[in-house]
Amino acid sequence: MKYFLEQAVEASKLVADKYKGSLTENTGVLQQSADDPSNPYFDMFAQEDLSDVKEVLLWRQYARGLSTHNINAAAGRGNYRIGLTRGFVQNFLMKMVLRFMLTVLMRMVTAIIWATRRLLMYV
Repeated sequence: MKYFLEQAVEASKLVADKYKGSLTENTGVLQQSADDPSNPYFDMFAQEDLSDVKEVLLWRQYARGLSTHNINAAAGRGNYRIGLTRGFVQNFLMKMVLRFMLTVLMRMVTAIIWATRRLLMYV
């Protein structure tokens, strides 16, 4: 296992050293209007042809006649019109249920504290 990790580190160092200083600039700002300056890094992902971009290591030209991954079409139609995934819904519901349960629990604890204080006033 250690051997393969060392090989991966060595290979990634070769790639990183080859492209050091020549990566596409990321301004960190997303263009909000036509008057705003563009972000070259964001624009790179909007290109249809990435064959001239040196830092893209795995890319292939997609065309209608070829088999495609159809990711962009799926994203545009909302997960192939299936909607949200089960995991997304469960995570959202758990977050909401936990928040609701915590609120209810805090109200119950507050009510118990107030009731205890009232009882202690009469003792």
